[in-house]
Amino acid sequence: MKEVGNIGISKPTFLRGVPVNLPFQAFGFRSCDLVHINYASYGLSALISKQLAGLPFVETFHGIPQPELENGYDKLGYIAEHWALRLTSQRASSVVSDSDYIRRELRKRYSIRSTTVYLGVDIARFLPPSVREATEARRRLGIREKDQVVLYAGRLTPWKDPLTLVRAASLVIRERKDVAFHLVGIGPLLDDIKRMARSLGIQDKVFVVTDADYFHGLTDYYKAADVFVLPTRKEGFGLVVLEAMASGLCVIASDGGAPPELLGEAGMLFETGNYDSLAETILRVLSDDLLRQKLGAEARDRAVRTFTWDRCAQAYIRIYKEVAGLG
Repeated sequence: MKEVGNIGISKPTFLRGVPVNLPFQAFGFRSCDLVHINYASYGLSALISKQLAGLPFVETFHGIPQPELENGYDKLGYIAEHWALRLTSQRASSVVSDSDYIRRELRKRYSIRSTTVYLGVDIARFLPPSVREATEARRRLGIREKDQVVLYAGRLTPWKDPLTLVRAASLVIRERKDVAFHLVGIGPLLDDIKRMARSLGIQDKVFVVTDADYFHGLTDYYKAADVFVLPTRKEGFGLVVLEAMASGLCVIASDGGAPPELLGEAGMLFETGNYDSLAETILRVLSDDLLRQKLGAEARDRAVRTFTWDRCAQAYIRIYKEVAGLG
């Protein structure tokens, strides 16, 4: 990209304690023309730099704090982000949202105006597999060739709602004995998922994978799957949706948050939190090969046309130039 002269990665040896670290980080920004922060709680040092030295900063929101959906440390993190959000966004030189959903929620909840810039997906890495590639991926993962595979990838947390998928899985398996569910991720609901699968008698059809390597293992799961499901509540964006789309998978997502705008007409939606609705949708696409293949092809085409990193980068370059007074 011609607009970018060079890229450097800085690894300053700041102290780890956040309250003590803030002034050191702020001091570390002194050689920058602008700062781009991606989480409000980490942006307090950028706020200090702006207040003391007039250094502009851009703030991107990848989601909305939802402490009501979490427990433990995750809940505390969301509470901290909620309060930091109010402080930093009001003084940011430019505020960006990953999706129109986030943009609307920021406006409604916090009276914050922002610009939507969609994230991208590596369309050269995430590709629809050939029959041979899919077969080899299944062999590497130990998946039976005749099984139809429903895939979930993401953190195992309450707001991702994997338990709704497990409940739906029991209804699907009651109708179809050739379906296997693979949940790839880690998180506080891991034991709950395993307990629920055992209590429903589907532990031999629901597999939880906690050690998949993102750059190799996860792409194998996309190649091996027939359907991708994201049951999350109020998802701010959903990079895994884009990865599944680029991989040519039929995607089923909840009807809340950003996934509906990512999918457009190139996927299926179910009622958020309703496992009957999810099971019905899964059974529909598994029983209709033409529909599943059509949606997978349309998803790939939409990912290639709409969600590229080049488009994302060009949008941010325009914002940087405007903030830095170079536009």
